[in-house]
Amino acid sequence: MTKRILIADDHEWVLRGLRTLLGANSGWEICGDAADGREAVAKAIELSPDLIVMDLAMPGLDGLRAAQEIRKLLPSVPVVLNTLYGTDELHLEARKYGIQRVVEKAEPGALIAALEELLGGKAMSQPKATPDKRSPMLASPTPTPKPDVAMTVNPAVRAAVKVVSAKPEVEKSKPSASEPSDPRPGKSL
Repeated sequence: MTKRILIADDHEWVLRGLRTLLGANSGWEICGDAADGREAVAKAIELSPDLIVMDLAMPGLDGLRAAQEIRKLLPSVPVVLNTLYGTDELHLEARKYGIQRVVEKAEPGALIAALEELLGGKAMSQPKATPDKRSPMLASPTPTPKPDVAMTVNPAVRAAVKVVSAKPEVEKSKPSASEPSDPRPGKSL
């Protein structure tokens, strides 16, 4: 049976990457996404997903408070906090809000392992990886999961990881001829 996943993140490039990464699993369906915490609560009620992947820092209502609201309304739906800020303090705080797992955005393998565990099954579309073919981005989280939940070299997964892990590059502007410049390389006044 296909498991339905709701994704909440305020960055479109992260949403696209997660849709690709999680959508590569034939046993999972991305039933919707949300760009902020309030929308995540509304979509959770509307869509009744089997699991929610939630960002921490979102406008309006952060991931902790959104998870708390969802937990009141849908107590059996697990929430995984997918964040850049995976501190020990956050792990403890997240539990208070009903979040089952906190996963670092830089560790897509940990996200997959958490979803597999919480949804009660292994990824169906990805064969096991061999240690010599694994990308450093797909390295097993700490602690190391069982070998059968290791990430793979599936091309769709690899492409999704690139999207999720890539940060939009900000083009550095060069001072124009009319701007005074600092004699030190790369400095302008």
